[in-house]
Amino acid sequence: MHGFEVRPWTEKAIIPMAKRVPGAYLTVSNDAVETLALHMAYIGVVLFLSYWTKRILIALETLDDWLVEYAFFSGFPLFPMCLLWGLVVQILLDKYCTDSPLDRGMMERISGFSLDVLVLTAVATTNLAVVADNIGPLMIVLFAILGWQLICFFFLAPLMLPDFWVERALPEFGTSTATTSIGLMLLRIVDPEYETPAAEAFAAKQLVTEPFLGGGVWTSLALPLIASVGNWAVVGVSAGVMAFFFGVWFLFLRKNKEGPMFPPSVNGVFNLKFIAN
Repeated sequence: MHGFEVRPWTEKAIIPMAKRVPGAYLTVSNDAVETLALHMAYIGVVLFLSYWTKRILIALETLDDWLVEYAFFSGFPLFPMCLLWGLVVQILLDKYCTDSPLDRGMMERISGFSLDVLVLTAVATTNLAVVADNIGPLMIVLFAILGWQLICFFFLAPLMLPDFWVERALPEFGTSTATTSIGLMLLRIVDPEYETPAAEAFAAKQLVTEPFLGGGVWTSLALPLIASVGNWAVVGVSAGVMAFFFGVWFLFLRKNKEGPMFPPSVNGVFNLKFIAN
């Protein structure tokens, strides 16, 4: 017989004095600049470059009425642009700085705070009136998406993901059923200290997929394609893309997977500790 035990709230939330570790390290002298301010400045540079990249794309959008009608570039999210410019800044720092002025711990503290603010604002700014006016279609879509995501989480994730399948699958579940911020929130619940490669894998995946999905090229093309070729043709294209990637996994990546990883305790991080009685 199997079961699970949940650690007490105080044990999870409040770290004993003997087990506390530094959250970040100073990378520059305080006489020069405050370390936190320096890290925020680098983040500001990335945001500045990303913002003006999008503004340029929006300006290009006005050159064609078709692009304007379907908001081809204006609907493109800022998040993947920040990922790309962040990668560029990181590469430049690694190439030209012997000792990096950035500290991973400090960046994790900033990202953790930013994630909390992001989740709070996403929930607080939900337009309940729009939800109420479209409750019927939303419920149909909700149950269809939920059913597919449950299949992905409980069957495909342990079958296909190489390790830490719970931590890797939860942000995908949250992103697919809600938003990226919700996916990151779920990841932080099960892996608050980022002890697994799930966060890095999720960020790398977003870097590749966001330009196409989740507000990217495919999302921008969806409405004009449906209007021109019909619903079923678009569904067929989507199904074909899914079949292609399933085939790639089956032929080339399946050998790298040792097998389904049950129970969750094999991950070593998930808060619900699986025990055998």
